[in-house]
Amino acid sequence: MRNTRNQRNHRRLGALALLCAAALCPAAGLAESMKLTVRGLDNEARQNLRAHIGEVDAALGAQEARLQRVLKRAVRDALQPLGYYEAQFSVVRDGARLLIDVEPGPRVVFAAPEIAVDEPAASLPAIRELLGSGALAAGKPLSHADYDRFRDELLRGCLGLGFFDAKYRLSELRIDLAARKMLANGIVMIYSFTVTFAIVKALDAIMGIRVDAETESQGLDVVEHVETAYNFGERSMGRAH
Repeated sequence: MRNTRNQRNHRRLGALALLCAAALCPAAGLAESMKLTVRGLDNEARQNLRAHIGEVDAALGAQEARLQRVLKRAVRDALQPLGYYEAQFSVVRDGARLLIDVEPGPRVVFAAPEIAVDEPAASLPAIRELLGSGALAAGKPLSHADYDRFRDELLRGCLGLGFFDAKYRLSELRIDLAARKMLANGIVMIYSFTVTFAIVKALDAIMGIRVDAETESQGLDVVEHVETAYNFGERSMGRAH
């Protein structure tokens, strides 16, 4: 009987010793996290991106393709809600540190919102004030949080005024990047034409960009380059034997 108790005590002590050993080194099998430095963003965007990235261990840092996928998803999920839909990034390793350089690109802004509220709620002062608050004013930097906040406030306002069946028939935030790119391309074309035209006019005023009529008639190859492109005046005939 005594031997049985001793065996149980030894087992308990053995189990306790294993638990203590595990408690003393809980991170023995875990990879060390790499330090992150995010550059190129303002404080709000940087904090949001770091929260989406989370911890990057050495194993993930050593897998280039997987790391790129993780960072691409984090950049998209962190910056699009703040209006940055064309962000690009690059990663540089500096020992146990990852340097993430982000180029956020142009920030999307709100276009003139299309908001329709049915009568009689639309005529009430509280609803008119909310609609005229400018929360989603055209030209204001896009923020998903601002959009969600205004949408919720408008619905709560209707419910608070006794319209208990109030609901949205349509609630949509559309990002038209194609139109934005077309506008950007048009601006670049106009700018390029204007600068090129100004350069040509300046050169024409300083040194001239067209030769006189006599030089044109003689040919630029003869007068300007002192060479003949085609010589039709001299022909050599082979002699038959």
